[in-house]
Order: sequence, then structure tokens, then C-alpha cells
Amino acid sequence: MKLRIFFVFFAILGIAGMFCAGNPPADVKEMKITSSSKQALQAFYEGRSLFDIQEYQKSVDFFTKAIELDDKFALAYLYKAWVGGQKEFNVYSDKALKLIDNVSEGEKCFLKMYEFQRNRDGANMVKEADRLQELYPDDYRLLFYLASDIYWDEDDKAIGLFEMAILKNPEFAPIYRNLGYKYSILRDFKNAEKNYIKYKELLPEKVSPIRYIATLYRQKGDFDKALASYNEILEMEPNNSARLMVGHCYVFKNKFADARLNYMKWFNTTKDFGSKNYALFYNAVSFIYEDDFNAALQGFEKLRSFCQTEKLYKQEINTCLNQAWLSYNTGKIEEGNGYLKTAETLTENSGLTNVEKDVYRYRLMSWNAYKYIKQGEFDQAETLLKEFELKLKERNMPGAKKQLSFLLGLFDFYKGNYKNAIVKMENGIGSPYEWYFLGLAYEKLNDQSKAQEYFKQVAGWYLNSLELALVRNKALKKIN
Repeated sequence: MKLRIFFVFFAILGIAGMFCAGNPPADVKEMKITSSSKQALQAFYEGRSLFDIQEYQKSVDFFTKAIELDDKFALAYLYKAWVGGQKEFNVYSDKALKLIDNVSEGEKCFLKMYEFQRNRDGANMVKEADRLQELYPDDYRLLFYLASDIYWDEDDKAIGLFEMAILKNPEFAPIYRNLGYKYSILRDFKNAEKNYIKYKELLPEKVSPIRYIATLYRQKGDFDKALASYNEILEMEPNNSARLMVGHCYVFKNKFADARLNYMKWFNTTKDFGSKNYALFYNAVSFIYEDDFNAALQGFEKLRSFCQTEKLYKQEINTCLNQAWLSYNTGKIEEGNGYLKTAETLTENSGLTNVEKDVYRYRLMSWNAYKYIKQGEFDQAETLLKEFELKLKERNMPGAKKQLSFLLGLFDFYKGNYKNAIVKMENGIGSPYEWYFLGLAYEKLNDQSKAQEYFKQVAGWYLNSLELALVRNKALKKIN
């Protein structure tokens, strides 16, 4: 179960920031971008520069203009897919892929890599990524993209690629943003701050660096400093997504009404349906921190209704899975099973593409294994885990073994094999939910020192998510 999918990693990183602004060294060989129109290329580059600094809405018009000037501009369609809203994502992605025979060798590799990523075909995705590096070893934009997306879950490799990109072009600002974020989620705040400061030096007039530095303050637990920075952004740009971050700060200050006020302000302000989805998601999650689980489920129902109305099929399925997870973790097994069954039905009967259906079938294997673990039906769980492992090996996505390690660790934990559980979960996904169970496993082995270490790690984690909400209060009660 790739848990991060369901907890909305998007909110801070905006990880799609790929080929970036900044003047490259003159001798750098970059991947050629194909268009029959110089004006279309110029519009694309202007849009890409805005995209790079996460000004996504401003970039849309430029990608649209590039397509109007050249209706066979593959990468313009791809970028339009990334920024045009979730309803248009598949339409523009498919248009880009249909133009694969009209582009340069590098673009062809890139588009193939992207298609394999969509299909969760890790072996072929990595093959194309390796080919791109062979063709363009000095293309810092490419190195940045590979680190930010393809290899993000492999921490050491991602960091190595970021550092290589910096060597190729140290003035390329977004590298420092994503490298800083990588360090921050590894709790290396010193290196995170160093990179964010460099990011701000390179983009002194932009709000994005302020937001990342503010989030670092929040991760350190300095909510007043974080709020001051987020509010500085909102004074500059009243419709900025920093409104969502203000809500997160209030959650950890236990001011839940203020948090929800800001989430709903963002819902009413933003025009993007995906962003509205996140506002409703966090609004529902906020109730879990208060142990008001019925209100949280009602909040998720409102989100599901919104997704149904707007035909956000993946988000509706994800919401069912979130409801299942909440139910399983509050002892309501039958309710959880009902939500999981609904997710399975929606996977088969909603408007997902065949590729998307296949991806969800794969994910649902892990969710069903989790269900059997929670129910103590270990034979069924073991059978599904073996099937999931075979699928995982077939797909061979970077970092995917961590998902399996977590589930195998959870399996051992509930069977009472605490030593085995610890070995597996310490090689898992590195999430607050996992840390809590590591704490419980050490507690079962009477290693109170290690148990407290993990419980405190959960309690001191301030990146808002469903997984954190499910275990934070439990961890706080465990702390001596």
C-alpha cells in the first residue's frame, strides 16, 4: 500500500517542478525540444519558467498559446497536462504521447519514460531514464527531474542526482528547493535550511522560497514564525495556497476551528478542483486530531460528494480508502470493509482509464492484505502479500520495496513476531504511522528507550497527513 499516495504529499512539494528556469552554461548539451514554430517555443519557455517556480496557474496560458501556435507540440501538451487541472490531465497526456514519433530522440525517451511511469512499469521506466542520462549527461534539468520524480523514493540516489545537477548549473534555483525538501523530510534540518537559503538568494522577489522556509519553521515546531511567514505571503498574494499551510499551523497549535476556517477559505478561493479536494481532505483530517472520528467520516463524505459531482474518479476512490483506513484504526472493521468494497467497485465501474484501473487493482491488493492483517486472518494476508510481492517485482518501481517491507513488518507485528517486525519496518516507508508501530514493537520487547524514541518522533512530526493524525494522539499518550 503506497501510503503516501493517500496522504497528499502534493501540499508542500509541488514535485512536478521539472525542467527549470535559469541560464544554463553555454556548453551544456540539453535535450532538444521539438516545435515547428519559434513563437510556440518562446511561449513554451516562458510557461516553463513560471512552472519551474511553481506559478502553475500563470503558466497555463503560455502552454495553451504554444499549442495554438503548433498543434503538434508534444511537450507543450505534456506540461498542459501537468498544470491544466485534474480533469484535463489524461486528455493532454494522451495527446503528448500520440506525438511521440514527431519528436527528437531525447524527447522520445522522455515521453516513453513518462508513459512507463503512468503504467507503473518500473523496469522500462528506469531503462529510459538511463538512456536519457547517456544521451545528456550534462543536462541539469534532466538530472533534476530524475531526482525529483523518478528516483524520489530512493533517498541516496535522489540526493546524488540533485548534487550532480548543482555541479552542472549552480544557478538553477529549483534544485535547492527540492533538495532542501528532501533533507527536511529526512529531518536533516541543517542541510534543508542551507538549501532553502540558497533558493531564496536566487529568487529574492518570489514567494516560493518564503513558503519553504516557513514550512521548515513548522517542521521544527516554531509555529509562530511559520505563521508570520505564511501571512507575509498572503499579504503579497491573497489567493496563494499558503492559506492551506496556515491551517496546518493551527492544527498543531490545537486551534482546530481556526484551522478549518483557513481550509475552507482556500476551498472557496481556489479555482482548481484538485486544490479544492485538498482543502476538504485536510478539513476532514483535522477532526481526527480531536478524536472526533464521526465528524472526520462526515467530512470525508462531503469530499466524496464533491468528487462525484466533479467526476474526480481517483480522488473519490482515494477518499473511500481513507475512510476505510480511519475505520480500521478506530476498531470499526466492518465499516472499513464496506468502504474498501466501495473503492473496489468504483475502480471497476467509474470513469478511470484502463491504465488507471490496473494501477488501482494493484494498490487494492495491498489494502486487502492490510484488511486481513487487521482482522487477524493471517493465511489470507500472507497469500495476498506474496501476490503483491510478485506484482511489485514485475513492476520494479524505484522505492517500491519499502511499501512491502512496511506491510510485512505489520504482518509480523500482529502475529507477535516483534523482532522480525522491527527489522522489516526499519527498512520501510519511513512514515509516522510506521514509527508508531516501531515504538509499539520495542515496547512489547521491553525496550522503553527505543520505544520512547519512536513515539517522540511521531509527536514531533509536523507535516500534516492522515497517517500522522491516526497515531499522533496515541503517541503523545505513550510519552513519559
